[in-house]
Amino acid sequence: MLPFSESEKVHVALVVGVTLSTLDLGVRLPLYYWLVHRREWEPRSSKLKKLFLLLEDRLLLRTKILRMHERGMPATAAHFTLGVMIPLMIGIPIWAVVPAVVMFGFGDPAARLSGIKFGVRRVWKQGTKTWAGLAGYFYAASFSGLLSVALQDAFPLYPTYFSTVRLVIAVLITAACTAFFESMCEKGGDLFSKIVDDNFLVPCVGSVAFYAVATAGI
Repeated sequence: MLPFSESEKVHVALVVGVTLSTLDLGVRLPLYYWLVHRREWEPRSSKLKKLFLLLEDRLLLRTKILRMHERGMPATAAHFTLGVMIPLMIGIPIWAVVPAVVMFGFGDPAARLSGIKFGVRRVWKQGTKTWAGLAGYFYAASFSGLLSVALQDAFPLYPTYFSTVRLVIAVLITAACTAFFESMCEKGGDLFSKIVDDNFLVPCVGSVAFYAVATAGI
């Protein structure tokens, strides 16, 4: 929708993404661990510590950009940024990344709400993800993806040589694929579950899946 070429849009996205990721991984986390006691996890007493905690509280915690349990790990925003950046960096066009991001934006909260309200049966043994949450993700992601196809005439996003049927199939397969990967991202206490976050994995996988399905046979 922006009056830029696709290459300019990708450039802007990469600049913003690299800046956010660098600030989080290269500035916030090193400062956090430097100003926090290694054993007791109590902040060291210093003016720099007080300033850091004040900025962290005002800019990150109160704005919900960072949650309390993420203070010692990469922020959700950094995971999401990398999940968008990597597809762009490996050559996935922006028209395939945008629907993947939109579908995740609708599907992820729908999965959470469906799981809380209707979730009984677990997808994985000893896991927390439920079939109701998985279904909620699929339906919400499919709806948002199909809406982007329906609005193609008013808000052009996809190449004009793609048929509506091809785009619909790409949306449904991507919704199913990302629903599966979202269900795999259990929020446990192990390091793997903290590093492989759904905010990174799902947009990344969704972008690749949408592009692969949409261009299959072309």
